[in-house]
Amino acid sequence: HNGYNNGGALQSTYTQNIGKRFNFAIEYMGLRSQGFYQRDLASSNNSIFSAHYLSKNGRYEIYTHYIHQNISNEENGGLANLENFISGDSRFNNRESLTINLYNTYSKFMARRYYFSHSLVPFNAEKFPFKIKHTLYHQSSRFNYTQENNENYYSSELIDNYNTNTYKRSKNFSNTFSLAFDQEKFKAEAGIRYQNIRFETGTPIIINRIITDNLMKENRIGIIGNIALKIWNRFDLNSSLEISNGTKFGNYINSKNQITFEPIKDYFLNAYLNIKSSAPSFNYLMNASFYEDYNYSFTDFKNQNILNLGADIQLKWFNTKLFANYFRIDQMAYFNTDKMPQQSSSPVNISQIGGEATFNYGRFHLNTKLHFQNVMNNKELLPLPSFIGRANIYYQNKIFKKAAEIQTGIKVYYFSKFTSREYFPILNEFVLSSKSNNIGGQPIADAYINLKVKRMLIYAEAQHFNASLTKNKSFAAPFYPIADFRLNLGIVWYLFH
Repeated sequence: HNGYNNGGALQSTYTQNIGKRFNFAIEYMGLRSQGFYQRDLASSNNSIFSAHYLSKNGRYEIYTHYIHQNISNEENGGLANLENFISGDSRFNNRESLTINLYNTYSKFMARRYYFSHSLVPFNAEKFPFKIKHTLYHQSSRFNYTQENNENYYSSELIDNYNTNTYKRSKNFSNTFSLAFDQEKFKAEAGIRYQNIRFETGTPIIINRIITDNLMKENRIGIIGNIALKIWNRFDLNSSLEISNGTKFGNYINSKNQITFEPIKDYFLNAYLNIKSSAPSFNYLMNASFYEDYNYSFTDFKNQNILNLGADIQLKWFNTKLFANYFRIDQMAYFNTDKMPQQSSSPVNISQIGGEATFNYGRFHLNTKLHFQNVMNNKELLPLPSFIGRANIYYQNKIFKKAAEIQTGIKVYYFSKFTSREYFPILNEFVLSSKSNNIGGQPIADAYINLKVKRMLIYAEAQHFNASLTKNKSFAAPFYPIADFRLNLGIVWYLFH
């Protein structure tokens, strides 16, 4: 499909079976979009290769994949004068006439990952249903921030003779051996995991004119475990646990537990309890910048502890799903108004309830999603909209003597007004603001038509068409408006089947 202003997006997938025991897939996703504002160019490419092999006797099996991803952006820092945008002044109908905050800045994110897992059934699977498993995993990521000339946006002073092309990168390698018990009604796995983690900045961290260590690395040993249990075809239990220990990044615990119960056919109750205790993400731990005030080394961090308790009910009536969630976050990491990492001194508690349903009347359908949430304390640290809603009303029918199928309708998205955090390009993160930046409270409507003919799908979408009827006052983040009306055209074609 076409991109914003000039450009386009492409996704292609090729899969093939080679004999009965080996198959592979190659997928590519690419985007280049100029955008409507100055310095709004975005481009990305993502390549994926995956494969699966099963031996002739069914005892040896391999899963593997490789992912290659690049995302490049021109950074404009958002609009410098919001009044020119909101006023509706015809002089600024051409959005490239609006002034921006950054004119010489770029960012690039790169990620690579490979995964190789193989398993062996050493004995007769019917008598001794055990597997020996071995998994290798490696992921690296890198974020570059480049400034080609002076910018007047940041309040901090530049460091003399400092490279204005900075980056931070991380590498995570793991090697896991495990033993699995594999039956239809009961599955269990336990193993040991070795990890090597490395995080560094490409330029020195200078705090108060003193160079600070810019490398964190360690070897870790941990254990993993999984259980899956089925009872009476009505009750499922899935549970996983990972524990590891290290000196640089501290203890790590991650436990996910879910119960699914089907008391009546096609009616489901899901309950889950998730617990995670870990160091804050890498971005909070270190940053090197050619601006004096944005260098930090957060070495005295505490584990961020997250408790998630929730449940959902799936009903056959109107394909209804109702859910409720509770989150408790202790020592929550965030960036304060000085763009420095900090952790909350008291827990952040969040409650969420909502649901989804589809109502049908002949060829007409209405799908609605409602989401209510409340940050019960420390709201200023994690500002969120209290309500998010989506509605999709559409008509669907066979046409041309059932040779084709058409679907056409209107989608509306809305979130309530709230005081949002600001996006800060140097960190590639959202930070708390000393200003009152309210966004939301504006519906965003799209009209669309989809036409399916055999293995081809053609679609056209009038995105944010209500912006052409009223003044556009919608923002994705403070100072970053949501695009005006645009026509999106695309095609999906399954060439081989």
